[in-house]
Formats: sequence, C-alpha cells, structure tokens
Amino acid sequence: MRIYISMTGNDHWPALNGLWAVLREDTFRPERLVILSPHEKAAGELERRMRPLLTEYGIAADIITSDDQLEAFNLAREDHQVALDITGGDNEGVARVLIHGDTRRFKHVFCLHTESHTDISKPFPLIDQRRTRLIDIMDEVL
Repeated sequence: MRIYISMTGNDHWPALNGLWAVLREDTFRPERLVILSPHEKAAGELERRMRPLLTEYGIAADIITSDDQLEAFNLAREDHQVALDITGGDNEGVARVLIHGDTRRFKHVFCLHTESHTDISKPFPLIDQRRTRLIDIMDEVL
C-alpha cells in the first residue's frame, strides 16, 4: 500500500500545498493519507480540503487523522511504500518523528521549499512557482 503521511501544525495550508506539489509533479500517488497533527481543528480543515484535491487528480484514498506523531513509524513497514511530508509540521513534531527511528523506512521525505515564509500559507496556485521547489530529502541523503 502507498501511504502518504502529512504533518501539520496550526495552519493547514503548508501541508495542503506539500500534497498539491507532490500530486502536480506526479511524484507519489497515495492509496491512504494520514494526517499527523496535535491540532484537531487544523487537521479537520486539512482533511476537508484534501478530499476535492485528491478527486481532481483522480485519486480515491482513505484519509485518517492521528495525533500520535510516532504513528509514522508504525506505518513504515516493509510491505508499504510510505511518503512523509514534513512541509506543514512544527519543528518539535518533525524532530520527534525523524529522530525516533530508522528514516530509511520511508521511500520519500518531502518538503516544499518556498523563498518566502508568507507564500507557504497561501493556496498553491497563488504561489509564484519559480520561487518553490519540492525537495525529496531521501534523494539527497541516500
């Protein structure tokens, strides 16, 4: 199974934009999405906005929400291809996930880089695409 894990803090836009970039570049097509967030309101808004985006790209995937940030490693088993998107995660949550265990269990670790910190909190089509870059950290370290 292809599982996409999206970390989000208080603002749902960075996480949604990370997914949007992954789908636009056809880098990973998930069968299940997991929203990792300690913020119930942001997670709910992210889920609500993910559904039409997935439909637009022809993807029918389950969406699960969890506040257990270590859930990522429970999902990253050998029989799954797992992509972790840290674009929307807060520093503490990302650090906790990345130092908890063997990150080589993830096929991808995505981060959408924007030149301006204010850009990431806008809908993806409104961001100057010349100023963004989708990074797969696993490509850079392995």
